[in-house]
Amino acid sequence: MRARPGKTFAARPAKTRSSRRPGPSTTWDIDLLKLEYPGSRDGCRRLAEILDRPWAVLSAGVPFDQFTDIIRIAADEGGASGFIAGRSVWREVVGLVGHHREEFLTSVALPRLEKLVDVAAFCARPWTEVSRRVYPSG
Repeated sequence: MRARPGKTFAARPAKTRSSRRPGPSTTWDIDLLKLEYPGSRDGCRRLAEILDRPWAVLSAGVPFDQFTDIIRIAADEGGASGFIAGRSVWREVVGLVGHHREEFLTSVALPRLEKLVDVAAFCARPWTEVSRRVYPSG
């Protein structure tokens, strides 16, 4: 994982532990949580133990190759139901213009997104299996 100024992935397990206290998923009407990768397989397992709502893992700007692994780990160990990606898919496009930008988006970013979708389709947990919320029929 890459470190960001003032924020490291190593600090995340402590934040995951502190989330054991009742929080948004138990007191608010939330259908899906967007959460950053908690930093480890153990962190994902802790999330799975405490969450009563489906969650999607955020890319948080990590490089694409790392994010595919993060999706697998978050789904396999933490029961993540999907992903939310941004910079991991299109980071390099920022410095491009015109035809070069369009070429990058179609030849690099789109295949990256398709790969992430394939990874999630294979290993992500359907949100309907996670949610303990009762939805009215009809």
